[in-house]
Amino acid sequence: MSLSEAQAIELLERIFRSRSGSRARVGIGDDAAVLDVVVGDALVCTVDAQVEGVHFRRDWLSLEDVGWRALASAVSDVAAMGARPVAVLSSLILPPTFSKADLRALGRGQAAAARGLACRVVGGNIARGRELSLTTTVLGEAERPLLRSGAKAGDEVWLVGSLGLARAGFLLLEAGLASSRRRRAIRRSVDVWRRPQALVSEGRRLAGVATAAIDVSDGLGRDAAHLARASRVAIVIDRAAVEKTLGPELAIAATALGTTALDLALVGGEDYALLATGPKGKRPRRARVIGVVERGRGAWLRTDDRRLELADGFDHLSGR
Repeated sequence: MSLSEAQAIELLERIFRSRSGSRARVGIGDDAAVLDVVVGDALVCTVDAQVEGVHFRRDWLSLEDVGWRALASAVSDVAAMGARPVAVLSSLILPPTFSKADLRALGRGQAAAARGLACRVVGGNIARGRELSLTTTVLGEAERPLLRSGAKAGDEVWLVGSLGLARAGFLLLEAGLASSRRRRAIRRSVDVWRRPQALVSEGRRLAGVATAAIDVSDGLGRDAAHLARASRVAIVIDRAAVEKTLGPELAIAATALGTTALDLALVGGEDYALLATGPKGKRPRRARVIGVVERGRGAWLRTDDRRLELADGFDHLSGR
């Protein structure tokens, strides 16, 4: 590294200095952060890692994009539980060639994502390693956290947000097709993968009306299976209903990739949409019905004349 640990911490402290929306009484610069808490609320905690060569490639992303992705993807887990993020801790592994300008860009991306989500980076750790790695811990709060385990037979299955574009963006970059950025659909797909959005306000609206929820980080098929397993029910996704949610941009990207929009939606990861279940009478305005909860086990795709078991999706150990 071309800067010392003390210089790195001082640089990041300046970037993360804003106290807007923060519960931090003490932030960066002491042995630990100190937060003000709301008595009676549950503390919702999550941790997420983004590792160079597994979750991203430096030639696909700016360092600001890397910082944004790391923070937003971690906050999405809190959003899926109907919680609001209040503080973020960031542990950075920086390669030897990482410069002061590199660290400034990375921190700017984290800070921009944090500002948009009304939370603050209040501390973390810095160490040296072979590749760039960001481990993000998010602390949130909720009156009644929304779990994966509450879905009941007879509930509707709701989708909040969109599916498939992030997977399309990843595959376009992998195939070397992202240079066709003059095409709006290609540009949009790549941008969605580079800068995901955590649906915090949407998650909070689900709290109190949904019976279960999960964020779609591993693909609709795999995450529906996670929800079904936790709730000990069958999640039946309707193919026609999912296809109605898929826009023309995804269809154009799918054609460029030689696949279908439905395949991208079912298998793709890192969309960070919210998949939830709940009674028809409590369906939020922005939620679209894409299936039903039934007695049984597993996640299924219902077509006109048959059911197919759903499971495949993004694997965080393989990075695909």
